[in-house]
Amino acid sequence: MPDPGTQFDEVSFRQIRERGLSFVDKSGFIEELLSGPPDKAIHIMRPSGFGRTVNLTMLRDFLDIRQDSGRLFEGLAVSRNAALCAAWMNRFPVLWLPLKGVAGSTFEEAHAAYGRLIAALVAEHAYLTESPGVDASDRAVLLALRRSRAGEAQLAWSLKTLVRALHAHWGRPAVVLADDLDAPLARAQTEGCGGEMSDFLCGLFAAALKGNDSAAFGLIGGCLDIAGSSLVGGFSNLSRYGIADAWLEDSFGFTGEEVAALLARSGLAGREEDMSEWYGGYRFGRAKNLHCPRDIVAQIRELQANPDAPPQDWRGQAPRNALAMAIEQDSRTARSDLRCLLAGESLLFRPDELLTQMRPFDPFGGTAGLLARTGWITPIEEGGEDDCLECAIPNTVTAETIAAAARARD
Repeated sequence: MPDPGTQFDEVSFRQIRERGLSFVDKSGFIEELLSGPPDKAIHIMRPSGFGRTVNLTMLRDFLDIRQDSGRLFEGLAVSRNAALCAAWMNRFPVLWLPLKGVAGSTFEEAHAAYGRLIAALVAEHAYLTESPGVDASDRAVLLALRRSRAGEAQLAWSLKTLVRALHAHWGRPAVVLADDLDAPLARAQTEGCGGEMSDFLCGLFAAALKGNDSAAFGLIGGCLDIAGSSLVGGFSNLSRYGIADAWLEDSFGFTGEEVAALLARSGLAGREEDMSEWYGGYRFGRAKNLHCPRDIVAQIRELQANPDAPPQDWRGQAPRNALAMAIEQDSRTARSDLRCLLAGESLLFRPDELLTQMRPFDPFGGTAGLLARTGWITPIEEGGEDDCLECAIPNTVTAETIAAAARARD
């Protein structure tokens, strides 16, 4: 029986393809992105579990000038666009920054964690420290970064230095791909140093991507909108695309057809209705009844082992703990709205309420933001009034998880 393991077991697109794991082809994301608006800096927001990291690593492997990626993309939709592949595939140096680990109980600890991340990144591109095309002063800074001996100013400009060095060495502008931007911001906010972290990241990415001819473009992924942070104020060319936007609307999440094909390959044809009831019901832009890939893949494995396995919530304990804390700290009005959602009603929210970040327990914005970014509520229709979205709980498993958290609070 085919192994349904996919991107949600291995976060690297290359590992998925090289191990021959079942892969739901989302390579149209690359074509739509590279043929889309010519934005220099892009922030894409999707809930956890919807394949954001896999899509970013797929884009990395498609663009990376150090790779020969033809075999990785053989048979995928993007490979049929010969002109796009000729212009973009393995034609650009790429910097990959997974930011989830940039955290600590103080800003100093988080700052040090970033220093370790950038040291590893310089080590990955160690050839730059000896490249005759790279300016001598930049080579010296890169060596200091690699040895964790860089000063504060050098660390603040580290991303720009790397981008400039890559451009100088390869003769092609660099692409910056960063994932989980909201993770260090959210942790820092919890620890009371959100302003410092926001200012640091603003300087870091603005220096690298704003008005810098050495950068082709930057793509930043995360669960949360950062509109409430000072990051946007100092990073004015950042274009933000969230769950209400039509661009890239079906690049994240599985459609009903994709779920049916995956079930058939896994020997579970005929379970489509169950999967839709348990893990479907999401909407991004105009794309309706999308399914959470993490949950679909995990439940398929359960059903392969036991066809009578009941549905489970696969988010893990940490999101459930966060939900319980939000319900505990949120307002009485917020809990009343939550009861309405559990009764099957829908509510209107502004997009900024759904994907807020800087004050996670504001009256209903806090719980709404948490529910949206973890996939516990989803837009179902545009409300039409003040650009509001009509939102509801998408499926039965999600409703049961929220109800359990609410009962624990009561």
